[in-house]
Order: sequence, then structure tokens, then C-alpha cells
Amino acid sequence: MFGEELVDASRTARSVNDLAGKRVAIYFSASWCGPCRAFTPRLIEAYQAWQEADEAVEVVLVSLDRSAADMRQYMRQARMPWLAVPHGSEQADALRERFQVRGIPMLVVVDAEGRTLSTSGRGEVGQQGAAALDRWKAASP
Repeated sequence: MFGEELVDASRTARSVNDLAGKRVAIYFSASWCGPCRAFTPRLIEAYQAWQEADEAVEVVLVSLDRSAADMRQYMRQARMPWLAVPHGSEQADALRERFQVRGIPMLVVVDAEGRTLSTSGRGEVGQQGAAALDRWKAASP
């Protein structure tokens, strides 16, 4: 689903194996999007709570920025602690198509096998913060 490698804000490649056995919140976003910039701190707060609680959940950015440089700058400026699908990659295009991304920000949550748990993650995190994870756990088969 994500290819073989993900990248961080400094362009360091990381293995997609870091996601094995975890729920993944796929974050479709862009630096030029005002609502994205407003939601990102809320998602970072939830992500940090999940990490502190040692929950098996990760966030992966799929950027709709105009360039890889814009994506990296957005990740650095917003202090995104997660990885991203390489900008402009086939995987990024396939994920946008698979989840029919028509507007951003959009947060889709999948289980460790790639089954969709929620396509409304933005609203769930926006309303419930880190507690949104409880709903995703309940949705797991």
C-alpha cells in the first residue's frame, strides 16, 4: 500500500516495515491548505498521546503539495513527527485514488491488514482527540 520506503522531513528513507502490525492514519494534506494547517496541530497532539500510551498506531502523510521541497518544508515547520509517502510517487497517487480523496485535510484509518476502519478520521480526531483511537479499535475485525 505504501511502497517499500517512507521519508521523513529531512529526506531520510525509512522502511515501510516500521508500520507492520499497526493501525495507520493516512493524512492527506498540503501546506497551502488553511484547514490542513489548522488541523495538523490537533493531529500531532493525538499522535503524541498515542505514542506516550504505546499504542500501535502511526500516521503517514500523503502530501498534495506542489513539490517535494514544499512537502518537506511543511513537515519541518509544522513539526510533523511522522513519515510520509514520497512526494509524487505512484503510491501517493494510488492512495488518493483508492480513498477517493476529493478534499483535504482527509484522515483515513486502516488496520494492520490495510482494511479501512474510518474515512472520517479528521472529524473524529477533531472532536475526540486521541480518544478517536477507541472507535478505530472497536471497528477492527
